[in-house]
Order: sequence, then C-alpha cells, then structure tokens
Amino acid sequence: MNKSMGLFSNIRADGKEHLAVNTGLDSRAYSKSTFLNFKDKGNGLKGIIIDMETGGTEAWQADKSIEAENTGDILIYGDNFPATTLYDILNNGAEITLIQKIFSILITIASETPDFSAPGPEGILISPNRKKILIFDKDFILRCIRQHGETDFVEKFCKWCHPGLEGKWSFVFFLAVIEYYLLTETFPFQGKTQEEIHENIIYGDYVPVGKFFPGLDSEIFTTLDSILQRKKSKNKPEVNYELLLKSNLTIFRLNKTEEEKESICEFKIKNRRKISLKKFFIKNKSGLKVLAVSLALVALAVVFILQDYKNRPTTKGMSDLQVVYKFYDSISNLDQNWITACSYEGSGDYYSQLITNIYVTGKMRESIKRERAFYTPGEWANLENPHEKNVFGITRFTVTPDEKNDQRGITSVYYTDFYLLIPQISSSYAELHTISADELMNYYPLSAFHYKDIVNMIRVKGQWKIHSIINTERKEVAVDSDYYFMHNIPGKETKEVVWGPSQAEIETGRKKIEAYKASILLPDD
Repeated sequence: MNKSMGLFSNIRADGKEHLAVNTGLDSRAYSKSTFLNFKDKGNGLKGIIIDMETGGTEAWQADKSIEAENTGDILIYGDNFPATTLYDILNNGAEITLIQKIFSILITIASETPDFSAPGPEGILISPNRKKILIFDKDFILRCIRQHGETDFVEKFCKWCHPGLEGKWSFVFFLAVIEYYLLTETFPFQGKTQEEIHENIIYGDYVPVGKFFPGLDSEIFTTLDSILQRKKSKNKPEVNYELLLKSNLTIFRLNKTEEEKESICEFKIKNRRKISLKKFFIKNKSGLKVLAVSLALVALAVVFILQDYKNRPTTKGMSDLQVVYKFYDSISNLDQNWITACSYEGSGDYYSQLITNIYVTGKMRESIKRERAFYTPGEWANLENPHEKNVFGITRFTVTPDEKNDQRGITSVYYTDFYLLIPQISSSYAELHTISADELMNYYPLSAFHYKDIVNMIRVKGQWKIHSIINTERKEVAVDSDYYFMHNIPGKETKEVVWGPSQAEIETGRKKIEAYKASILLPDD
C-alpha cells in the first residue's frame, strides 16, 4: 500500500497502480458479506468519474480484491484515481471556487439522474489538479463506512445525509448541509450517534442560519432553512439550484461577537426545551392515536407507491413481438424505463448499462454545452450539419420469429439483426462495456457494430417479458466517413451503406425533428 486516504488507498497490484476501497472485513467475513453481490452482477463497484471542465463522464469499476498486508482487511480495487475526499477538503479550509464547481456537478447529478443518491462527503473524491471528480455508489460506500466503526459512520455520513431521502432530494439535502456547515462552521443537526442525529432531524432540533447572522437578510438563508427543516407549505417553491450556487461568499467564516454567540446558545437551549417537550408528548400518546397515525402513514405510503407504479411503463396488453420492438427502440431513445419494463430479472442489463453511460454523458454535456448531446441515426441523417453532431442508436433493425413459436404458449424465441452506431472507439475496445465516456465524446469518424441476438421471451403474470438475450455476433464493421457529408457536397450522389439508417428510419427521424421544432416555437403575440 503506497498512500492511505482512510477508507481509500492507492495500491500497486498486477504491475500497476490502483485505487482501492477498504471493506473493513477480513477474508472470512468478506466471503459471507453482501459485498460479493456487486461482483455477482458482473458490473463491479459502480462509480462515475466526471470531468469538471468538459462534463465528460466515464465509469469507475472495481471487480478485483486483495488482502491488505498490514491489517488483513479485504481491499476492492479498480483503475487508479489519486485524489482527496470531499470530507477532507471541507475539513481543511475549503476552497470556495472548488466548492462551487463541485456544487455545479452535484446539482446536475441531482436534477438529471434521479436514481443516483448522495453518498456523503467520504464517497466523493477530487483529483489533485481539481479537474475530475469521482462519485461512488451510495449503498457500497455506506456498507464500507459502517465497517469502520460508529465514529466514522456518524462523522462522515450521518451528519451530512438525510436517512429517509433518496435520489434528487438526498442531493438537495446534502448540498444544503454543506452550505450550512461552510456558513456556520457547525452542523445543522447534532448528535453523537446515528439515532440522536436522526431523531433531531425528525423533531427539528435546528438553529436557522439567520440566527448566526442577525444583521443580514438573505434569500439563501430562507432556502437553506426550507430544505433542512423540510417544512410543508402550500406556497413552498421548487429548490432554486442557481441560488445555492450563488452563495454570498462575503459571509463565509465571519467572526461573530460574544453577544451573537450568546444569542445562539440561548436559542439552542430554548429550542431544545421545546423539542424535549414535543418528544415527551409524542412518545406518550395513547396507543390508539399512535395506531391512527401509523395507519395514516401506511395509507399515504400506499398512495405514493400506487401512483409511482401507475406512472411506470408496462408491457401489459403487448404481444411478445411488440415487446421485442419496444426494447430495441428504447436503446436508440436512451429510455431506461422501457428497457426495465421489457426485461425480466435483469435480462437487459448489458444494454441498460450501455445506455446509462451514454445518458449520463449526454446530460453532463447538455448542462455544460447547452446543446443536445446525441441524435438517433434517423434524426442525424436529416440534420443540415451532421458532421458537427454526435449520433447513437440502432439502424437496419430486423426481427425474425422462431418457426416453433406458439402464441398460445408462455415462451417464444426471436432473432434480431441490427447495427449499433456510436462515436468511434479504438479497435482494442471492441467490447462495448469497456467504452469510456471520453471515447464516447469523440465526434468523428463513427464506429458501427453488427449485432445478432437471440431473444428468449416469457409470459409472466399475463405480460410478455424478455427472459434472456444471447448475443451471437458483435462485430465492428468498416465505416465510409464520406457518407456523413455526402448530401452537403455538391456534385456527389448519396449512396446507401449497410450500416446507415434505412429510408423508413430516416423518415421517422424527420418527423421527430419536426415535432421537436414545433414544440419549442413560441406563439405569436
């Protein structure tokens, strides 16, 4: 082990440097733990590396393990990424400009990738040159931190993250805690244990930011208090992300007078008396009232669950052939929801992981460049400047049913044949799951891969799903780059190539572009 970073370390293995994560478990405990679930899925540990200047992304994965010589702990490791944790940066004189860059990235993650949750400051690494940031999977980091003791768990996660929030709102709360900490040099919710902190969050044992700066009237304070206290109000506005970015830097680390410090202490004492009284009454209500509240909460939860379920796409009423078409169409459209809806028990994971990487890369690019990141092949063929745009998606898609298929049965088999277009990658990266985001962001020329899949279908609870996908061919084909520019060069005739979009796909793309243009036109005054 070369350099320790607490939970993380830089190690040398297999003849090169790696970033390792300490699981806190010895080999025996590790073999029985849930850490192996990450490897069972074939994806390794998930993390996203984001270029803070360009917005480009790439996956960080760890699918190997080694035993630490000095402690016997099992380390899970992947590609090297020398870095400092956000936790250490925040506790060693945070650079405000760097914090604002990090805020910008995390705000984009929160608003564009709703399934991603805040991992806390220990789960975010920043490179020494301050140009790249690595954000880890929350569940994995949480497992690791727990194994390193209660103190680390409280200091590096519980004080920063809300226990009941996932996705977008977990990041919103996390960002608000960081801002509160930078403004006040203390945490909004105090406690020595996980239970104490969570209880204080629930009961609102909280000092509003304005109490620290009685002479200032700032909208930032109102926004932070609204997020951290999560008070329900009919007029509560949506979170103003831009306001969080435009923090009033002049009030960071201000020295407070003794009178102001005394005022804060008095408020804390009075507030905790109220909280204690509130806790007493709540904990001593009659069983009937507690039951009534519980039933109300359960009913509310059921409503939310049913509403969420209702909004999800479903293959109900679709034939097996329609499900196959919908699945592959969703790849070009980067529609993760439909891929999941068409799949049974992770059968579409290969394509799901591929479009997830593309989707995140695209959203990062759109947030920075303010332009659409990728076009489907059919749309791209209709552009006036195709050589300036990125294209991703399927062309020449055909599907053939197995002659033994029986629509009255519960299984069926289909054979698909298509080309997948992506920005060019080197020949050494022919396996798509190794494509990095940086390579995906290259403009031209393009790479085309010829695919053949065997799609096994199954009827589950009255709905057709894809039970498994067996790939029988995944071959890179030669691409004639002149094709891109042919219709823009006078005197040349457009020629059709095997990997290019068909006339039907081009026509569908034309209609999509026209619909998009119509949707953004403003009505005349």
